[in-house]
Amino acid sequence: MADINGVTLQAGTAPTVIYTITYTKNRPNNNQMTYNFTISAALGSSGSFIHNGYALLCTMTVNGVSSQVRIKTVDGDNWDGTTPRLRYVSVTCPSTTGNTEQGVRFRVVSDGRLTLTSGVIDTSSYTVLSSPLLTTACGAPTSCSVSPVLAEGGVILSWSGASGGISNTISSYEIQYSESTDNFTWGAWMHLTTVSTTATSGSVATSPPSTRGNYRRFQVRTRGTAGASYYSGWKVSTNSVRRNTAPKAPTTAVASPAAYSDESITLTWSGASGGTSPVKGYQIARRTSTDNSTWSAWNVLTTLTLAASGGSYNPNVSRVPGTYTQFGIWTIDTFGKSTLFRTLFKRHRPKLAQYVGSAILKG
Repeated sequence: MADINGVTLQAGTAPTVIYTITYTKNRPNNNQMTYNFTISAALGSSGSFIHNGYALLCTMTVNGVSSQVRIKTVDGDNWDGTTPRLRYVSVTCPSTTGNTEQGVRFRVVSDGRLTLTSGVIDTSSYTVLSSPLLTTACGAPTSCSVSPVLAEGGVILSWSGASGGISNTISSYEIQYSESTDNFTWGAWMHLTTVSTTATSGSVATSPPSTRGNYRRFQVRTRGTAGASYYSGWKVSTNSVRRNTAPKAPTTAVASPAAYSDESITLTWSGASGGTSPVKGYQIARRTSTDNSTWSAWNVLTTLTLAASGGSYNPNVSRVPGTYTQFGIWTIDTFGKSTLFRTLFKRHRPKLAQYVGSAILKG
C-alpha cells in the first residue's frame, strides 16, 4: 500500500469533491506516534456548490485510534466554487517500532438533514510511516560487588546486568570510588578508571585504601555511543573492601638463662595478636653489635608457622665475649603482614657486672 502523504482522492459526483491529504508526524515516546493530517477539500468545478441541509464529517483512523474533523456543517456553511477548505486533525496511536508502516482509514460520511453523495468516501488503501524510535539511556548494571572484602591488594570489582539503550549501544563503563573510616560515613566519589567494552558485564583489578583499616566502595555506570546525555545511572557496590590492619607485636619477650656460657638460649614471647586477620606465625631474626650502637644487618633465623599469641624458640647466639645480640620477633598475619618486637641480650666476661636483660658467659 502507498503512503497517504500527498495523495489526491475524488469522492462522489454532482458535485465531485477532491481531497488532498498530507501529514506531519512526531514521536512523543517509544510507545506512541502522533500524525498531524491536513485535509484540503475542494469542489470539482467552479459552478459547483453544497449549501444548507448537507453536512460532511471526516474520520481519520490509524492503528485502531480515530479522530474526527468536520468538512462541512449542516447550516450557515455554504460551500461554493473550487477554493479549497483546509481541515486539520491529529491522531495519536500505539507505535512501538520505528520506520514501520501503519494502516490508515480515511472516511467521510454525510450526516446532515439531507442525504449527500458528494464527498462521501471510505478507503483503507493507504499507510503512514512511523518515525524512528527515540534514543534511550543505557541501563546500569543490576549487580556490582568487590572481592575480597579484606585485603592487602589483589582486589577485583565485578558487575553484570548492564544494557544498551535504543540507538545507544554500550561502549564503556565509568568507575568511581569513595572511602570511609567506619564503613558508614563516606567521602566524595573520585574517578578511578574507564573500562572500554561492549559487553553487558565486566571486571577490573583495583586495590583497597592506602590507609590501613579504612574501607573503599565503588560505583559503576554504563556509557553508550549516544553520548553523555544517555549514560545510565550509577550502581553502587553492595559491599566494600577494607585494608588489612597490621598484627600486634608480642607485649613481652625474654631469653633465658640470663647468664650463659655454652648452654642453649630459649627465647619466649607472649601477648601478640592479629589485626583484622589472624596470626599465622612468627619470623625470628638476630643482629649483633660490639658497642650496642652500631648493628649488623638482620639475619633471619627461622619463620615459624604458629597460629598463637605466643611461643618459644631456641636461637643461635654469639659466642664472642662482649658481643651484644639483639633478637627481632615479627608477628605475621595470614596476609603476610608483619610487626616487629625487639629484645636485647649480651654475652660478656665474668669479671663484668651482670647486665640486666643480658646473659653472662660463665668462666
